[in-house]
Amino acid sequence: MCVQKQGNLYSPIKCGVSTIITDKEAMKIRKFSSSFLACALCLMLFLASTSTAQLIHFDDFEYYVDKNSEQGCSNFLSAGWQFVKCINCPPFYRGAGYIYTIDSIPGYQGVFPGINSKRVLVLESKSGTMQTQTDFYLRYGDGNTPNAIPGNVWFQFWIYINHYGNELSEVHGKFLYPCDGPYPCQTGHWLFILSKNSSNPYGYITSTPGEVFGTMRDEQTCCHTANYSLAAPWDRWKLGYTDTSARWSPNKWILVKLHFDTQSPQGTYEQWLRPLGASNWTKVSEWIGGVTPNFTWPIDSANRRGHRVLSIPTTLGGLQPQTQIDSWIYMDDFAMAGSESDLPQYTTTGVLVSSMLYAVTVSPNPFSTQAIIEFSHTLHNANLTVVNVSGQTGAQIKNINGNKVALQRDALPAGLYFIQLEDNNQLTTTKVVITD
Repeated sequence: MCVQKQGNLYSPIKCGVSTIITDKEAMKIRKFSSSFLACALCLMLFLASTSTAQLIHFDDFEYYVDKNSEQGCSNFLSAGWQFVKCINCPPFYRGAGYIYTIDSIPGYQGVFPGINSKRVLVLESKSGTMQTQTDFYLRYGDGNTPNAIPGNVWFQFWIYINHYGNELSEVHGKFLYPCDGPYPCQTGHWLFILSKNSSNPYGYITSTPGEVFGTMRDEQTCCHTANYSLAAPWDRWKLGYTDTSARWSPNKWILVKLHFDTQSPQGTYEQWLRPLGASNWTKVSEWIGGVTPNFTWPIDSANRRGHRVLSIPTTLGGLQPQTQIDSWIYMDDFAMAGSESDLPQYTTTGVLVSSMLYAVTVSPNPFSTQAIIEFSHTLHNANLTVVNVSGQTGAQIKNINGNKVALQRDALPAGLYFIQLEDNNQLTTTKVVITD
């Protein structure tokens, strides 16, 4: 995967050869663990030091995970998730739902969002069939690292709720569940849920089959400090749609963008929607503490932080029988970032924004003493940086001209490295392995 530099913003662009790391690898240089080597590498994207924020986690789900066996379940780990709980992944038969990837959606004839996207994630809830809450999820974060999910955090993903044929989805329950320790846990700032009710300030209930609203609740253990003063006292911390003109409608791809800020003196929650084919976002939720009329969300200094864990979707299906209905939710290109500018961007037709095709090859790879790095284009005063999985610079070659350069190992320890080539405001990242 390649990225394009525009000022301090690095946006994904398509690469042309298989030796470039994939979208999901380049967008995440995860904390490297030898215990995962048997199944895959856990990676996160290390962005140049000139960027003040970064894309923290990205998954395009372009890998195979089977619904009816454990085949491919380890691919979730290689994509940067720390844990998966569902019926089809070991240890088996936990939770009331399946999590897998698929190359087609019943009733849908179009292309998937992204760049040449061939597969999407499926969250198949069986809360109706099994008459229980699902409690199944993908989990990001090890439960020990503070602020693995920052206090000021942005999410973006494509979602498709199917209501066709045998997949007559009705969705209700927790969808994004952050907390400050191993899941399940009680300490957290917010909880993002799906519901038929738009919640405050309008309390609109949709009767459209398969349609839902995405709403937020202040989940601080100490107290609910989010306060919409015009609501009933027991509902003042439930934040919904401030514009109900756009919803999570079924049978269409919708790009969802979310913003939560719980590291400031006043908290913020915002949500935007953009259906496939639309050129503009619709801001459906705006709750800015001290700015939104009749709303405050004071956060004391001791609690201004993020979370250690994020689980998706956790418990779909409510405690009441009428909310225990099976559902099929399809997702693509899940992104978490530290700023809005670091989120992937898409054309009206859902194509991930791309530009120049850059190719970098390393030979031999792995290497022990020297490697030759070749470029698909002629460089002019380009810079090359070698970084390890912790983001530390190991070597640099500056002012490169031509289409080939030699990389000497020198004192670099054996291990996995990333070669970052910056040329003409384009940043290309390629992986390389050094052996003894």
